[in-house]
Amino acid sequence: MDSTKNEYANFMKSRYKGVMLKQSIFYDCKYALRFDLHDNDGVKYLNAKGEDIYFTKGLNRAKELFCEIFYDCTELYFIYRSDKIKFSDKIFSNISALNKNEIGIFSENGIYEKDLKTSLAVIKLDIHRINYENILKSINNTDFPSRRPRTNGEVYFIHVKNEIIFNMYDDRGLDIIGTNKEAIEPFYIKYNKWLLDYDREKMDEIFK
Repeated sequence: MDSTKNEYANFMKSRYKGVMLKQSIFYDCKYALRFDLHDNDGVKYLNAKGEDIYFTKGLNRAKELFCEIFYDCTELYFIYRSDKIKFSDKIFSNISALNKNEIGIFSENGIYEKDLKTSLAVIKLDIHRINYENILKSINNTDFPSRRPRTNGEVYFIHVKNEIIFNMYDDRGLDIIGTNKEAIEPFYIKYNKWLLDYDREKMDEIFK
């Protein structure tokens, strides 16, 4: 849908000029937080009931951070990147009453490699239409072919009013990006123990 494409393009140009949505977005933005979903433990194990603690822990952290941002959000962008995008892609089944005309499709070149072409689907909607838990679970399982649900694409959420970008990149972690430090400071304070130690110095510099 051209109106969605144009509106999204104008939003990114005015709020995030020069920034491309990609998995390394944390390193491209001044006001950014990177969270470790597993405290660097990297251990996959089962509890006495046979439940996978590793995946459950990561998913619960991702859901908590997501809800802190998007609780009762009436306007957000759902963005999905893949090599090719079809309306029948499973990721779209997580959006209720979705009409094909609601989806704006972009073609982008050189996001990761000079000659690599990818497609970007953009939908503007209300949080209550999204099964965000299932989407986060799909991302959590990205690198594990035997687990379901699962997605091979990239997913981004943008809170339009607060201008915050949320990107869970895989089972290990997620990024929260803002246009100013005030937008992300509450997450820096409340979830400081979850920040990725590898990039902690970069994040601490924002709030000195």
